[in-house]
Amino acid sequence: MRIFIQHSHALHAKVTIPLAAWLVRHGHEVVFREQRDGWRTFSADYIRSHPTSVRIIDRDALRYAARLIGYARDWAQTEPFVRFTRREPDARDDAVVSDTKEIDALRAIQARHGVPAFAVGYQHLPVIARVEGPLARSERPSSFFLETNAFTTAHRFPQILDGCEAVPNTFTYLDRVFERHAPPPTSAPSSDRIGARLVGGHVLIFHPGGWRGIESNPGDSRAVCEASQRALIERACLPLLAAGLEPVIKIHPLRARHHDEDDVRRLIAEIERAHALPAGAIRCLGPDAWFWDEAFQSAFILTYGSSSLYELWAAGLRRVVVAHFEGTARSRKFELFPSLGLETHEAYAEFIRAKRYETLPNDPLARTAAEAYAALWTGEATRTAAETILTAIASPRASAANGSSSSHRAEPDLSKTALTLFLTGGVSLGTWKAIGSLNREIELYRRLAPRLRRVSLVTYGGGRDADLRGRIEPIESLAVSWSPWHPATTRELVARYGGQLRDTDVIKTNQIRGADIALAAARRFRKKLITRCGFLLARNTAFEGASRWRRHAASALEREAFRQADAVSVTSERDREWVVNRYGVTRSRVWVVPNAVDTERFRPRPDVTRRAQLVYVGRSSPEKNLPELLLAMRRLRAQGRDVRARFIGACGQDLTLRGLAADLPVEFTGPVANERLPEHLVQSMVFVLPSSYEGHSKVLIEAMACGLPIIGANTIGIREEIRHGVNGWLCEPEAQPLADAIRTVLDDAALQASLGEQARRHVVERYSLDRVLDLELELLRAVVQA
Repeated sequence: MRIFIQHSHALHAKVTIPLAAWLVRHGHEVVFREQRDGWRTFSADYIRSHPTSVRIIDRDALRYAARLIGYARDWAQTEPFVRFTRREPDARDDAVVSDTKEIDALRAIQARHGVPAFAVGYQHLPVIARVEGPLARSERPSSFFLETNAFTTAHRFPQILDGCEAVPNTFTYLDRVFERHAPPPTSAPSSDRIGARLVGGHVLIFHPGGWRGIESNPGDSRAVCEASQRALIERACLPLLAAGLEPVIKIHPLRARHHDEDDVRRLIAEIERAHALPAGAIRCLGPDAWFWDEAFQSAFILTYGSSSLYELWAAGLRRVVVAHFEGTARSRKFELFPSLGLETHEAYAEFIRAKRYETLPNDPLARTAAEAYAALWTGEATRTAAETILTAIASPRASAANGSSSSHRAEPDLSKTALTLFLTGGVSLGTWKAIGSLNREIELYRRLAPRLRRVSLVTYGGGRDADLRGRIEPIESLAVSWSPWHPATTRELVARYGGQLRDTDVIKTNQIRGADIALAAARRFRKKLITRCGFLLARNTAFEGASRWRRHAASALEREAFRQADAVSVTSERDREWVVNRYGVTRSRVWVVPNAVDTERFRPRPDVTRRAQLVYVGRSSPEKNLPELLLAMRRLRAQGRDVRARFIGACGQDLTLRGLAADLPVEFTGPVANERLPEHLVQSMVFVLPSSYEGHSKVLIEAMACGLPIIGANTIGIREEIRHGVNGWLCEPEAQPLADAIRTVLDDAALQASLGEQARRHVVERYSLDRVLDLELELLRAVVQA
């Protein structure tokens, strides 16, 4: 589906950047409307360096907004697939989406063009709302935010949502906060969790943005601005320093003249010198810095009437106070919470001395509001918003389940069916043997062979594969030479094995690379074709930063291979949505058949002694992100932690990686045959996968089948398998978050046991050989019968 997104300000895109990333990952088309007001007024350099000081929305502004919410890496992976336009949404679009500040604009668009319009919760209104039409839900849910009460009346929720159908949902960008700071699964419910965070020796201060009527006004000179800013910083920070608390100032992302980061940092340095404070006594966080680490450990948080209050409440934090003793532009909605407001500077100083922040908030309405926000904090806001929108606009489908359309017909006799599998272009049996994957790759087809008349493999090892034919019995090998000029390979295949290809019933690809050879054979011999891929080539080439020509070639090959196929087989629901929406393939022709694990071979072994703490299996290519894992180990060892690791697979052949790990206790084993991999895995305590992206990772689900606790990067292909704190531990793919995750899991034996048990259960239920074999047979029956 095509989703059109528009905003009046780049900061509002905080709510739609996570949504756009989710939609792109699931194969939908996303279009952002460019906003160019003021383009001629400001220089390109000024616009680029001050992305939120002007009402311009372009790629630079969205990159900045993504950094603010911790989605920089996600957006870098998403942006190549996003289109920008200056047009208005129209009938070509399936839906237009914005934030709840833009509901009036959405109403106008819906009335003008008839496009379904949706608003995603922003600032203080935690809902997903459809403008001028009901959501596809059986009933409107009751919620504190959708009922008339003192809170919603003061915040004008009834007027804002008038005529809309709304579903409560927290702010999408807080999903990343949840991933990094969610409590362990055994913690108390959210209502009991509020205010129970670890309290540190600092106070987070949200510095007000420029021209907010707090410290200065439009048109004020530099001297006036700096005098007012300096006074504000002194009044906020000096009482804290006197009480032994460290002030941490978070600079507002709204940029304005005389209020930029350099201005604030210079003023802080002047204040430190004027009051004989050591340099750095007042800490400063930049406008796009991640402030949540400080927020969760802050003694209390000071705001100047910012709607960040609601974000903090939504994350379970309630030690927040609003400084009413500065400026005049106070929002009246904060008067609703008397316990949060400090009316004078003297009251602020007494608040600090008496440590009254330990009981915030203590009035019933503020406590109810805080608990209502926190109750929505599940880490699923983005998925909820996306699925709500897609459900509301989706046309009814005859069937959403694999193969259900043919359930009334007699099943074909597969014992009369011959299947020919084309290996990935250039891959041979020798290739699989060299990397230790031969038995793993053929096991499913070895079990399939007795159910069929014949199973054949087209391999590209030429005569070198002859010695390995005995290793794959009862599967037949059709070995040809590989040529980068594919027509030559196709001619050799037809010349040598034309008879076998005429006698086959179904041709199947293993990956998209080389799919053109299988497609040519299917056309020549008029055979049914299953286009199977373990990963989507066009998406991966974009992630790798490949040239435009390579990305175009990959997309063209995928489009042809998918559209010509009788059925498409992918390994995840995410890839299925991509194929359906990106290439227009009928949903009923796209099947999800995941990678399989021999759960009898890959199983827990509690009797085995664990020799290494961490284990990694795989290559050392850039997307595997192994230097960050090594740097995480260095940081832990610098803290006195004796962290040891074992690296298994082709990564052991990388001399550069070995050099980076030269002084670390890392054991490189080199490639290990898949049948011997379980004994290596179970000798370790934790499996780590720090990749910047994955497909449906075989080594990940094999480690899970062994009952290992998993630490995985919060990236595509990993987060789809791992539920944070349930069957694994997610973290950002950077050294410090990896180090923190490793420390957390290694220090908690009960957590290790729980994660490992749930990981194995997850794999046994979904990816066992028997389960995947049934899916493969069901797919073949549907293709033969069609």
